[in-house]
Amino acid sequence: MRKLQILALVILGFNFLSLGCGLAKPLIDRLPKEALASLGEGEPTATRPRPTPRPTFTVTPTPTDTATPTPTFTPTPTFTATPTETNTPEPTATATETPTAGPTDTPVPTDTPIPPTRAPQRAPTETPTASPPTATPLPNWDFKLKEQADRTWQKTTNTSIANIALISDSSGTPLGGFYVMGIHSSGKTYKSAASSWSYDVANALSGYVKQGNVKVELGPYIDGSWQIYVVDGGGTQLSDKITLSYSSDPQSWAWDFIWWAK
Repeated sequence: MRKLQILALVILGFNFLSLGCGLAKPLIDRLPKEALASLGEGEPTATRPRPTPRPTFTVTPTPTDTATPTPTFTPTPTFTATPTETNTPEPTATATETPTAGPTDTPVPTDTPIPPTRAPQRAPTETPTASPPTATPLPNWDFKLKEQADRTWQKTTNTSIANIALISDSSGTPLGGFYVMGIHSSGKTYKSAASSWSYDVANALSGYVKQGNVKVELGPYIDGSWQIYVVDGGGTQLSDKITLSYSSDPQSWAWDFIWWAK
């Protein structure tokens, strides 16, 4: 009986080991057959009936194929080489020959003009509306032009200019003591004799007749113009100027008659 207990303990221990690591084989296979045979021999024979023991079921462990673990190889750690800093050689500057500039003329400094000062802006002022220009009043001459005869009726063959002038009052009465002044475009000047108090100058006795009280003899016919006017004994201008144009062409020769009246 004690042998059976020992055997049972051995089997339980084996099962425990086989469940824990799965490496051991069942112990029953390792025991010698003689030992197993001796376990049933020599037991005393029972002399009195024993109660029939209830069968006990011993779990026979089913042998399992224990897989032999495939050894795993732990990879050998690889060492990554740490790059070492390499000294990059600096580029070697190639010496190039720089041409040396010859002496240059240094410009003479000039005075920088001072910028003009801008005048302050003024606010625009309202431009007044221009009024019509005022007519310049004409001088109030003592004598005004009364008549200037038509040259169509005064042709002449004389080589010198012989004009007739009348200086009178408003009623046509001749006034003495006045003069006729003349200025030619060439710069020559002329002054007549004093006027008389009577009609003592005439161009003819019949037909086309013009009478006056002073002769105005301006000289030969030359190209240009004369400006004539009345003055007193002191040379003061008393009338507006009248322009008379002449030519050296005999076909254009003519004499003039001018009447100034107060």
